[in-house]
Amino acid sequence: MVNTESDSTNKPGPFYVGEWLVEPKADRLIRGQQEIKLEPRVMDLLLFLASRPGEVMSREELESVVWAGMVVGYDSLTSAMIKLRKAFDDDSRNPKIIETVAKRGYRLIATVKPAEPESIHPDTPAAITVPAGAKPQRMGLYVGLGVVLLGALAGLSYLLVTSSNNTSQPSTIAITGKASLVVLPFTNSNSDKSQEYFSDGITDDLINDLSLYSGLHVIARRSAYIYKHRQSDIQTIARELGVNYVLDGDVRRDGDKIRMNVQLVDARTGVNIWAHRFDRETKHIFEVQDDIRKNIISALSVTLTKEEQKRTQRHYTDSFAAYDLFLQGQAKLVTRASASDNQIAQQLMEQAIQIDPNFARAYAALALIHADAYRFDWTDNPEATRQQALKLGKRAIELDDHSPQAYWILGYVYLFLFANHDQAIAMAQKATKLAPNDMDAATVLAVTYAFGDDPAKAVLITQDIMKHNPRYSALVPSVLGLANFRLEHYAESLAAYDKSLLINPSRIQGLVYRAVVLYRMGNADDAAFQVDDLYNMHPDFDVKVWAARQPFKDKSIVKAMVADLIQAGVHEK
Repeated sequence: MVNTESDSTNKPGPFYVGEWLVEPKADRLIRGQQEIKLEPRVMDLLLFLASRPGEVMSREELESVVWAGMVVGYDSLTSAMIKLRKAFDDDSRNPKIIETVAKRGYRLIATVKPAEPESIHPDTPAAITVPAGAKPQRMGLYVGLGVVLLGALAGLSYLLVTSSNNTSQPSTIAITGKASLVVLPFTNSNSDKSQEYFSDGITDDLINDLSLYSGLHVIARRSAYIYKHRQSDIQTIARELGVNYVLDGDVRRDGDKIRMNVQLVDARTGVNIWAHRFDRETKHIFEVQDDIRKNIISALSVTLTKEEQKRTQRHYTDSFAAYDLFLQGQAKLVTRASASDNQIAQQLMEQAIQIDPNFARAYAALALIHADAYRFDWTDNPEATRQQALKLGKRAIELDDHSPQAYWILGYVYLFLFANHDQAIAMAQKATKLAPNDMDAATVLAVTYAFGDDPAKAVLITQDIMKHNPRYSALVPSVLGLANFRLEHYAESLAAYDKSLLINPSRIQGLVYRAVVLYRMGNADDAAFQVDDLYNMHPDFDVKVWAARQPFKDKSIVKAMVADLIQAGVHEK
């Protein structure tokens, strides 16, 4: 297939899908004053659907044309379809543009017609041209559209209003009563990219430490890291996140020397209100972090409680060697993507503890590593792994009873490994009290309520997370979906899972719960198609293993879910 990004001049001319003007060359949709940008591959998908309106196209057929000659994952089509529906503001339950036909595929049900001359932008081609040497699939796509995609050229400009590439909508919040801050990922100034873990680790610790202060609102890591390879200017980022201040910087490490440039910017004026360059030995990194925190608190006139003042003076460890190993392990742990990453993280944390046996955060991280090994079947001895996670989590709190990370991780262990909701809530509440801005702690609290007796509280907490951290992870709307599912608010639950799957199309919880929600809403065909998608992405899915890992306080809930899944097409092994 011809790469659309390099061959856009050969795309067909504009046409209408329903009330939307489609401009393939510009990869955009226009309706009134609203303009939506599409990824090139998503536009390819739309072009192929529009070439045969009303006709059902199978998953295999769509993949063979839109991704011709490419090796793609199972979730590529699902992800592109979600993005396309989002762009059209189409509802999969009551579709007006694209219909899902259970066990068969998808079809474009909106009217397709050529654009009138006055609707066409001057940079849009007037007719279809088939590139020389194009593959047959691509030629068929273009020629099939030839009847409807002819138009004359005229001029009409539209304002850019929004973009479909965002995983969530830009923030419109106005935080009052306290300073609001985002710590952007510090740039690694080393030519050695293997040092990326160090600059990321410095960023993460600043976010964690500043999150301890009740008088300061700090954007969570997930939202901040959306801008890691940013092209937007600081004021645009601040506006999207709804914050007043931005902390930015870079880190260069050379042997036992470190150089850090840090600046605190008032995003409303673009003026630097504090900036400093640190040239120190690596063993003095903790002093540098102290200086940065103190200067931020002073510059923003944040009042600390007596307890917060005490916490400001403590260090996680006095050993740079242990801290460096911890940061390396944390870099692996953040992804939590595979058994191998988990194993490497475990080895690094164990080495850090060998150097500093009192390193509480390393114990807490090691507890999380064992918890994930148990949850995702990355262990040959599940029971021993489960008990070790609990032991390590308790040890972390014994060493530092003011560590919010230790408390929320132990809460995570209690919930997902022992289904002990009371202890999980107690730990998560302690973490949120210690770190009011810690979204990990808030999420553990919310998911415990959702699996337990108070899903209404989970709704409120997740809504607050999404309000104050607009670039949230797929986990957050998934918890909101679970909470609404428990409340039998199925339409709200489905919307939340759609949002979660838009961020991470292959997330198994979203796929499974969405199938159950559709089935309970009476959409058996859509539920069956969702199950097909589940197996396409996770061919080894075992419903019994999945059910055993769901920590509902009321075990009858998961039994009913399994029955619904079987009715929707899930098979028991």
